[in-house]
Amino acid sequence: VVTIVDAAGDVGEYTALVLGEDGFARISYYDASNRDLKFARCTNSDCTARNIASVDTAGDVGWRYTSIVLGDDGFARISYYSSTAGDLKFVRCTNNDCTTRNTTVVDSAGDVGRYSSMELGYNGFSRISYYDASNGNLKFAQCLDADCSSRAISTVDSSGDVGRYASLALGADDLWRVSYYD
Repeated sequence: VVTIVDAAGDVGEYTALVLGEDGFARISYYDASNRDLKFARCTNSDCTARNIASVDTAGDVGWRYTSIVLGDDGFARISYYSSTAGDLKFVRCTNNDCTTRNTTVVDSAGDVGRYSSMELGYNGFSRISYYDASNGNLKFAQCLDADCSSRAISTVDSSGDVGRYASLALGADDLWRVSYYD
């Protein structure tokens, strides 16, 4: 089954998808026409019924890859890049359709935040790997609260131009593993 989820302009680049406990998809993606981050919550299995929200409309946001996970509350967490500011941003949705949410700038030290990949730790707080374009480094942010307003940021690899296309996973030991392009 192939379904057009959103056709309102040039939409759908840099998607990320996760399934809810109901088995239905939640999708974060870039709206190139409006330069916004959007979110779709499918309300049936083939996504012919869905709710769509513009999550961040402050400048050119949501491109260069989003990452999405669901918290224990069933609500989405999305990491993404703000091209306008060159920042890594984070949204914690506070309802099913992400029409209410808390948005945080996680890292603004240069041009950072492309190619983010996110997982939740056992404490329910996000962990995000991402690319620092200013320095060509792979970076990692460990959120210390639900909205990632408090966090620990570290440079993981700085040996040349490294860190694009990162993919993050957490092991049963609550330690993370990341693959990336060198």
